[in-house]
Formats: sequence, C-alpha cells, structure tokens
Amino acid sequence: LLSDPALMVLTVREEVEQDDDADCEKGESKSNNKETVPAKAKISSRTVRPKPKGKPAERIVAFAELSLQPVEANENPPPIPVPRRVKELYCVANNLPALQGWVTNVLVDTEERGKGYSKILMYALEGIARSWREAATIDNECTCIYLHADADMVSGRVSQGLYEGMGYVALKNADGANSQFSWMLDVGSASTMSKIHDVEGVPLLFFRKEL
Repeated sequence: LLSDPALMVLTVREEVEQDDDADCEKGESKSNNKETVPAKAKISSRTVRPKPKGKPAERIVAFAELSLQPVEANENPPPIPVPRRVKELYCVANNLPALQGWVTNVLVDTEERGKGYSKILMYALEGIARSWREAATIDNECTCIYLHADADMVSGRVSQGLYEGMGYVALKNADGANSQFSWMLDVGSASTMSKIHDVEGVPLLFFRKEL
C-alpha cells in the first residue's frame, strides 16, 4: 500500500546504440600507406554487421501525484507534504468532510503527448486511491478524487476532455459566477462560467469523481 502522498512516474525503455568504429564514422580512413582509402571501399571488402545495442535506458515521460487533502474548491493543496494527522485536525476544525484524494501535477513530456500516458497515470492513481479508501479508518475518507484543471476552453481543452472522458464532473462554484473572468465568455458559455473557481487568481475548473 503506497503512502500519502504517492508519486506515480511513467518511464519508457530505449535501446542505446553504441557508436560504430571510427572508420565508419568518418568519411574516409587511412591505410598504412600515406594513400587515403575511401571508407566505402574498405567496408565493401568485409561483412557489414548491425551496430551492437547497449544496455536499455529508462527515460521519464510523465508523472503525477496523488495525496489526501481537505476538500476546498478555491484552494490548492500545499506544495509540501503535510502530516496526515494535521490534515485530519484541520478538517475537524473547519467543519470540512473527511480527507479525499487529490490529483496534482499531471505532467507529460511535450514530445510524448498524445500517446495516452496521462490516462495511464490517472487510472493508476485511481487504483491507489481505492486502496486508501479500503484501508481508511475514518468514515467516508477517500471516497472521491478531486482535481483542478485549466478553465480556458482553448488551452485547457485537452485536459478537460481527458477528465470528462474518464468520468470526472466539473462542479459549480458555490459562490456563483465570478465577473473577474467574464472575458472567458468569448470562448466558453454561461454554464462554463458558473463552474469557474478563482484559485489564487487563476481561473480553474474543479473536478470530482466518485470511486
């Protein structure tokens, strides 16, 4: 059972090719004489073998983080880990529900996007959250997963589509539409405006999925 917080890292294995001999790297090679012999001629006189492959290397292409956090739509989880007992006491003191799963920092290498890595990470994190729910000692703890996403209908289109396609629902802002973000009506709709949350001055959507 992974502890809180859990960091999921996705890597790919790559075959590393060793450099061929210097004669094939250069455009020409030298014989014992001072005469220059074209490399092509030299290669034609022997059997050409494929380049040997080195030990496979792993490269990080994506990662995401899951933690148990108080449910506050207009707040980001703290950037550093907080003891679980402290978070539980915070919920009690502020009359908040039990701690729930929060997904943050879903990042994919720009060259690796469009390959489904985000969805793989999200399904893995949901599995971890379910294991936390089953091991919970407090009623209704980790029954849902929450996350923030870019509210812009252009720059946030891909992430919004990912979460909605996986069953996440954007929750309405309990405080109503924020006129500060009225400019977003040019690219969104009035219904979208009612779901925008002001998180440290940034317009974000607040998604939830029941486990």
